[in-house]
Amino acid sequence: FVPRDSMEKTFNDKTAEILMECMRKSKSENKKIIIVEDGGYFAPLLHTEKFIETANRCYGVVEQTTKGYRRDSEIKDPRIPIVSIATSKLKLFLEAQEVAATLADNIAGTLKKYNSDRTLNNHKALILGYGTIGQKLADALLSKKITISVYDTDPFKRLSAEVNKFDVLENLDDLSKFHIIIGVSGEPSLKDAPAFWGLEHNMILASGSSERLEFDLEALSHISKEIYREEIFTKYTLKKDNKVIRVLCDGEPINFALSEGIANSVIDPIYAEMFLAAISVVKDKGLENGLQDLPRKTEEEVLSIFKSYQGR
Repeated sequence: FVPRDSMEKTFNDKTAEILMECMRKSKSENKKIIIVEDGGYFAPLLHTEKFIETANRCYGVVEQTTKGYRRDSEIKDPRIPIVSIATSKLKLFLEAQEVAATLADNIAGTLKKYNSDRTLNNHKALILGYGTIGQKLADALLSKKITISVYDTDPFKRLSAEVNKFDVLENLDDLSKFHIIIGVSGEPSLKDAPAFWGLEHNMILASGSSERLEFDLEALSHISKEIYREEIFTKYTLKKDNKVIRVLCDGEPINFALSEGIANSVIDPIYAEMFLAAISVVKDKGLENGLQDLPRKTEEEVLSIFKSYQGR
């Protein structure tokens, strides 16, 4: 199923349509369903008034992402098991490092090619989100001599960035000094018109998230008088002062759009964990309802297999 556009409402409507069709088939064929997802869309939807009475037709959910983990943790009175891979050690240690390294290479390459009037060490970058990816990305960009600032809505993550000697913003009131802003929060990072008004002319917005959501491009469109594509950028000319904001890859995750994403050697063990979690959701009658981590024993099993292949 492919939504007709990338607007959130369109996406949510399509999600509901898919779930309705699955529940219809579940009833007609007398088979239960399992949900394996990326982003926490179906599990919360299943607990809304429209679908809650059909929740017993679902074995449970396997969730891959931190964003989905956050959304699923807000479900009140969960009716099904929800096994999360987001906190998996393999995912944290392998995938995060790979994603951050790819993002850093993409960003450095873009700045060298399209901001060639200044060297890398003269660029000021802001990272929005200091979670698993954000922390590693900050280190990777620093190693390329780019000046790094960090912002996170969580005060303790801001403190962590301070402890690691990064410049930390307490708010997003003044973004005028940055040449590039990278969103890796997993949620909308810039979503108000005033935030866009204050950006530097010709600066770059880049998403390192898992989907097109870090920047409110609809809000940016409303305050722009011209929008056009040029090479790898979508350029927004603001009505207010003719400043141009360059959105890299039209707001899509640049680690997918500018490269081949995550290497098979890294993503395979994550998929293995998701597969084993799905088996557990279907077969393990002792699983409790609600959000839970993949059992450590399962993680160790996958790690052992992974290391045996890595040694070949």
